[in-house]
Amino acid sequence: MRLHEWATWIELLPEYDEETRWEIAYHFVEPLAFFAMYQPRAVAERLLEVAETALHHANCFTVPNSKDRLDQDALKPGTRFSVRQRLAQLDRLGSHWNAYRRFRDLWTQIDSKTYRKHSRDFRNLTSHSFGPRFHTGEILRAHRSVGPAPVTVEQPDGTYQIAEDPTRTCVSYEFGVIEPLEFAAAYKANLEEFRLTKRSIGALHQLVVEMVEAMNTRHAELATKDIGGPSTRKS
Repeated sequence: MRLHEWATWIELLPEYDEETRWEIAYHFVEPLAFFAMYQPRAVAERLLEVAETALHHANCFTVPNSKDRLDQDALKPGTRFSVRQRLAQLDRLGSHWNAYRRFRDLWTQIDSKTYRKHSRDFRNLTSHSFGPRFHTGEILRAHRSVGPAPVTVEQPDGTYQIAEDPTRTCVSYEFGVIEPLEFAAAYKANLEEFRLTKRSIGALHQLVVEMVEAMNTRHAELATKDIGGPSTRKS
């Protein structure tokens, strides 16, 4: 829904004069874009939690010798269970299910390096540093680094050349700008993420169907045992 609203504004903005475009973009378009840029990673991590819960309970009911235990149970209170840890556990939980690999492969495509390149790492930079602005406005930055100290070395012809002294270090600053991110380019990148997410959700649906069918089969087996098995008496 937000992507649809964003696309509509992108089409309508050129119809307004420059000052009006700035006002509309600031009040209506940027909030939509900001929200959308955060969704690929947010939805991806939610899908991991959903898949983990479903797989764990399905395993407990259908897989022999499965225990009601997850890796995060051992974490100290307040400790975050990282995405890398959750993926490692999810691969173990999903090893019993045919549909798991397709879900895993499609999930990996969400918020990929390609998307972070096209979005200029907007979510990460906006959360932890300075992300690019939308549409207009450069951000001046000074990047600090520590490295070998520069020295001047005299050349045989009497001139001097800058070289690095590996025995000493110094602090240096490089000045540059973060250029704005165009609405159209950002929208296109997020539309593709939406499509990838839909495919991943579809694969998760197939995985859930497989698990439900296995749980129903197991439930029928247990019900048969509870009533002492099928009757062998003849009428």
